[in-house]
Amino acid sequence: MGMAWLFTAALLLSACQPAAAAHVQVVVLHSPICVHCQEVIETVITPLQQEHGERLEILFLDVTGETGRQVYLEAARLAGVDPALLGVPVILLEDEILAGDAVEEEFPQSVADAFQRGGAVWPDLDSLRPLVTGASTPAP
Repeated sequence: MGMAWLFTAALLLSACQPAAAAHVQVVVLHSPICVHCQEVIETVITPLQQEHGERLEILFLDVTGETGRQVYLEAARLAGVDPALLGVPVILLEDEILAGDAVEEEFPQSVADAFQRGGAVWPDLDSLRPLVTGASTPAP
């Protein structure tokens, strides 16, 4: 009986220990001339960053630059979407791609779900790998 009690106490103590904070890593593809992009950054993304702090890591990529364009094209290809129809902003959260109204409607819940699952890592894109070995870029 003494061993069973000790084992139960150890389980209870381990359950009370704070878990390592989950991190969610997200890519935001945007254009500096896109008014909708700026609105989404200000009204959706910035409040989420303020709420989650450093636990929400966001890499902002400008699709008018070569690197951002390559990530955008690869994401569109993998999603089976014509890049001309995808538009911006685009959110990449692991294997999820949100674009258009889905960014505003679904992104906050997608982030909450990712934290609930224990976090999310950078999307697995060849064009993205060289960029995500260091720190996130600042917001546009």
